[in-house]
Order: sequence, then structure tokens, then C-alpha cells
Amino acid sequence: MFDKPKTIEEARKCRYDCSSIRPNGIPYEEGRCAYEVSDGTGWHRYQCSRKNGKGLSGLYCGIHVRKLQL
Repeated sequence: MFDKPKTIEEARKCRYDCSSIRPNGIPYEEGRCAYEVSDGTGWHRYQCSRKNGKGLSGLYCGIHVRKLQL
């Protein structure tokens, strides 16, 4: 798991689900929570699909902002 972004600039540098198949990963999508979540199998880690707007710089959803200790 990567470090949780604290600013929009850090979030824009984030890549989700980096692997040998997808070495560049999936870039951060603005408007969505920046938290990295698992697909349930542990093999893939994606950006949360919920709307952001909470926490530092408004990068997180209401559920994941409670999990962070920023």
C-alpha cells in the first residue's frame, strides 16, 4: 500500500494497481476518494469509487476519512 496523499499534487502522482502487467498503474481520478482499496482477493488495489470532499484537501470520502489519522 502506498502513502496516503495529503495534497492534490500528491494525489495526482498516485498510481493504483501497479503490477508487471500494468507497470504504470491507473492514475488518480479527480473527484473520487484518493484511498486505495482492495478488490477482495488481495491481488488488485484500486482507487475508491466514492465521491471525495472530506479530510485534508477534500481528497477522501466520509468513510475513509475516518480510517485516516492525518
